[in-house]
Amino acid sequence: MDKQIVITVGPDGTISSSAYCLPTDLWQDYLYFLNEAEVYDLRGKKRSANRCLRAALLCLFSHLEGMVHQICLEKTIPGSNKNDSFAVRIHSVHQEATKLGAVPAMNIRFGKSLRDIIAHPGIKKHVGDNVLTEVSIYEELSVATLRSMGEVVNTWLEAVCSLLGIERFTDTKSLAEDLGEQLGSLEGTAEV
Repeated sequence: MDKQIVITVGPDGTISSSAYCLPTDLWQDYLYFLNEAEVYDLRGKKRSANRCLRAALLCLFSHLEGMVHQICLEKTIPGSNKNDSFAVRIHSVHQEATKLGAVPAMNIRFGKSLRDIIAHPGIKKHVGDNVLTEVSIYEELSVATLRSMGEVVNTWLEAVCSLLGIERFTDTKSLAEDLGEQLGSLEGTAEV
């Protein structure tokens, strides 16, 4: 997992550290925005709920893409090249993990299409017999559909990461604190 530790030495010589892991934060962001969407939805605040649903969807697929990229970097995945499409890299990772054990199927076409429409306003995506447009973001994306997408992604990533020996989440707070202990007394540590 790609993680960063930043050590800062102040003008007075005090040392502080911060630790970052974007894939971990993106999963936490997905959960946060999904929860916020549900709260707004229950309060009848549809506009705010939609805003949070869009953010959650983008975070979910950014987490998935980051993890697939990380897996491809850490493991030699036959048929996976950094220039390959996201779908090809997912397929290659799936095939490699399947050699080691059972991996659940992951159909994310609908969710990925909604993500693409948000990231590239004005495009249309064909999913089966349906044509998805910007209206689909408002009419078809809900807390329930997004929660279901998240469960599919989570189940797939848990299986793949476990089989391939990939760390999926980083405890950045402990990472920063452990560094502080190794370096001696730090002015402060931050989990950002």
